[in-house]
Amino acid sequence: MDIAEILVFKKKLKLQFKLIERLIMLVLSRRLGEKIIIGDREVEMVVISYDKGQVKLGFEADKRIKINREEVYVKIENEKKGPPDDNDKKK
Repeated sequence: MDIAEILVFKKKLKLQFKLIERLIMLVLSRRLGEKIIIGDREVEMVVISYDKGQVKLGFEADKRIKINREEVYVKIENEKKGPPDDNDKKK
């Protein structure tokens, strides 16, 4: 393996490692009324209630921070992209 191949391999490995770093999930347990602080108090999440497998969460954050359920976020992102091209439908 020459130096160019080593550098390409190193770059690919570094990119893969960054991807793996982003996939790691922090899992926390909380009781009713307990909070989780995100960032430098940019977002505070509190457990409001738990009933029949459903958890209600409350979020306190500055108005400039957007907080959405995943399905709402996906809908917003799809609307930003606009309608799919005819080329996209063929794929």
